[in-house]
Amino acid sequence: MILLALAVVFFLVLLNGVFSMSELAVVSARRARLQTYADRGDKGAKLALAMAEHPTRFLSAVQVGITLIGILAGAYGQATIAGALDLWLEPMPVVGPHSEIIATIVVVIGLTYVSVILGELVPKRLALLFPDAIARRMAPFSLADTPEEILAEIRSCRYSRIVVATDDDLDGDIGVVLKKDLLDAALSGGPIDVLAHVQQPIAIPETMSLLRAMALFKQTPLHMALVVDEFGSVQGVITPIDLLEMIAGDFPESHDDTETRILRREDGSWLVDARLDIQDLNDALGEAFEAEGGYHTVAGLILDRLGRIPREGEIVELGGFDVEIVDMDGSRIDKVILKPCLRRKADGE
Repeated sequence: MILLALAVVFFLVLLNGVFSMSELAVVSARRARLQTYADRGDKGAKLALAMAEHPTRFLSAVQVGITLIGILAGAYGQATIAGALDLWLEPMPVVGPHSEIIATIVVVIGLTYVSVILGELVPKRLALLFPDAIARRMAPFSLADTPEEILAEIRSCRYSRIVVATDDDLDGDIGVVLKKDLLDAALSGGPIDVLAHVQQPIAIPETMSLLRAMALFKQTPLHMALVVDEFGSVQGVITPIDLLEMIAGDFPESHDDTETRILRREDGSWLVDARLDIQDLNDALGEAFEAEGGYHTVAGLILDRLGRIPREGEIVELGGFDVEIVDMDGSRIDKVILKPCLRRKADGE
């Protein structure tokens, strides 16, 4: 009986460790690697990204789980292990009269020690050492891939420049190839020699200022750089376009047009891409939203009105419209829905 009780408590402590390890691993994991691994179809990486996108919800659930496990382990340990220890101590002449209190104290101290070591410190240490264990790959392909695998990755990749690693871990040698060079080699009928087309990108520390990074890009014809941390580990990639968008806002893709960025819904509301220019919004709705304060997009208009980054689901009134924030991409407003506010409808009637 006592062995079963110890086994149950040990299992609960290990389960607590799993929660603690997942909590820190998801928060510490590099999203660039998770994203690329998810693009390859890894369900675990997709789930980790989803949890990382909503850390408050995930961390709250983890904390509830850890608390419940702690309460359950304490209650079960007190009812079983402490009871057995009490029966064992009771016949002893000195401690017998206080056997119940002593048993309770011993079980509480023992459970606390085991829970802290095995349920918190060790799992969190492992999570800090291996935060990317669930997503070790960021490069679309490695040099260890077969020609067929490389060709398949080239077809599915939507980027013009592709990161290449010597293995599945980005801590080794890393280069960049142009997609058109590999496609030319494939169309010529010859073997795909990735090494022959690899170019060495520049490395930019993640703490470097934007202007200094722009100056570095002027020194290389390869418009892609690796972003590294203080330990030299690759955190992601960046291009001059990314830097320009930090200054001037997002540039529309070549296939973007106003019709696909503002859509009329069946209920009469409008689904709008927050990157849409205010003038285009005025043309589509026949309204006169004023672009003041140096902003030019719907997102800028909302940020100017609120004076802060909005929350997903928040509603703000703009020019007779209720504007609902329906999608956030991190701290960037992605999609909004515009509905004529009730006061405006009443005036119209």
